[in-house]
Amino acid sequence: KDTNRNRKWRRIRRIYKILRSRIYSLISTFKSAEPILLNPLGTGSFQQRHRYQQKLQMQQKLRRIAFSGFVLSSLCLIIVLSIFFFFGWLLSSAERVLEVVRQLEGGDRAFHRDHKTEFRRGAVKDAFVHAWTGYEIHAFGHDEIRPTSNITNDSWGGWGVTIVDSLDTIIIMDLKHLLPRCEDHVSKINFVSEKFISVFETSIRYLGGLISAYDLSGNILYLNKAKELSKLMLPAFDSESGLPFHEIITKTGVAGNAAWMQGASILSEVGSVQLEFKRLARLTNDKELYQKMSDQIILLRDQQLKAKGLPKGLYPVKIKIENGAFDVSSKVTIGGLGDSFYEYLLKQHLMDPTETVFLKMYLESVDAMIENLSFTFNGNHTFITEYQNNKQQYLFEHLTCFAPGMIALGTKHVKNNDLYPKEKRTSHLVFADNVLSTCVMLYDVQPSGIAADTVKFEDGSLEFTNSAYYLRPETIESLFYFFRITGDDKYREAGWRIFENIVKYCRTDSSFSGLKDVTKKPFEKNNSMQSFFFAETLKYLYLLFSGPDVIPLDKYVFNTEGHPFLLK
Repeated sequence: KDTNRNRKWRRIRRIYKILRSRIYSLISTFKSAEPILLNPLGTGSFQQRHRYQQKLQMQQKLRRIAFSGFVLSSLCLIIVLSIFFFFGWLLSSAERVLEVVRQLEGGDRAFHRDHKTEFRRGAVKDAFVHAWTGYEIHAFGHDEIRPTSNITNDSWGGWGVTIVDSLDTIIIMDLKHLLPRCEDHVSKINFVSEKFISVFETSIRYLGGLISAYDLSGNILYLNKAKELSKLMLPAFDSESGLPFHEIITKTGVAGNAAWMQGASILSEVGSVQLEFKRLARLTNDKELYQKMSDQIILLRDQQLKAKGLPKGLYPVKIKIENGAFDVSSKVTIGGLGDSFYEYLLKQHLMDPTETVFLKMYLESVDAMIENLSFTFNGNHTFITEYQNNKQQYLFEHLTCFAPGMIALGTKHVKNNDLYPKEKRTSHLVFADNVLSTCVMLYDVQPSGIAADTVKFEDGSLEFTNSAYYLRPETIESLFYFFRITGDDKYREAGWRIFENIVKYCRTDSSFSGLKDVTKKPFEKNNSMQSFFFAETLKYLYLLFSGPDVIPLDKYVFNTEGHPFLLK
């Protein structure tokens, strides 16, 4: 800036004046000593003449030193000033170029990769390497590492979910030296299982991870393994309604819903596998599979319209698998059990803008959130509540903090101005920003600087009903979207505070661990690091401190596990 440049020149002039005054003072000192030093050598005793001779020689020596010092100082000053002039010219030229670039791109200076941003991005990368090294040493090939005990965990099929979930993050962070061992493992995975596996989790983590790795690298290995896995999972969609069952045995094709679900299907599960199968259908040119995925969501909309007592755009979390009818007595939430269904309404439209039905459903849902679920606490904190039995339930989950980023993405990248006019986009973005501020506040108020998983608010106070932290990514995800869309550095600063506290309190000797209670010291670790810490938390942090050319949002769409799919 001009003020900074003027400040630099004032400092240079001040240094020059100090140097000049000190040199002149030195010379005047020598001159004032001349009457004493320059006594006539022809008078006085031998001792006096000898002493005068020594003083004269010393005077001449000092004069030579002073003159040499003056010349050297002058030359140095000239060189320094020349360098400052040169770099000042470069700076002004660079600023003119950057200004032109900003005008052409419509961006702003927030995307400039300064040293601070590069340092922070490198710190996130170092955190990934630290966690990955621990996993590679103690648990490679298993699903996860237990980060404090360094034992293994195989809760997600036992196929090495951390490896598959991390592939695209490794590629994005340019850690490609890690890929050969990962690719060797992937090539040997046998997806035939004699145990029930989760259709939803397998789709978003394994299938999504393989598709994204293929989109980013072009390595046909990943696409072939994705096709192999999807073929084994397709029997899960053989229900009367066409909606997917909760779990499947891939060896036999037997599928069903878990006992804890009491025969029902869950909204976030049946409505959050479409993006993965649609992207794969495009890659394999399977139009029938693509249409089947779309029909499932249209069925849910038809059933929602038939349900009584539900605001338009809100969907209960329990669904009858046989016909897609909703259990209207179950809760409506944008948090767990509901969250990614709403996310995929928007993202299916972004994947194919001709499917306007998904945009209509998405906009109905956001309008219903604002009208029926939003709640302002203590006058300045906006929450998205739950809804059950025709009234709000004042609970707020960390999982809900994905919603601000989803809404911000829609305001920027939906192309249909007829269905989504500018006025509505603006009001949606303001609402989303208010909710994101609340999500960040829930981090800042804790002594750990890390948010609790669930908060209940009533009677003017907050109660942390689940004070654990599971290394979740949702707030960071929304900060990433808001920074990409607005360019405001406050979102980067909030993300950096969160990252610093994760490193401070969650880092172990081998990796990172969640916390049992973020509200009380000492912050005890829970010995768990799920694969989404690699796939989402660290990836979104890395992208937060990267430029818009790294996974541009007009070319990629992220699945709910943070895996970017090409939109083409």
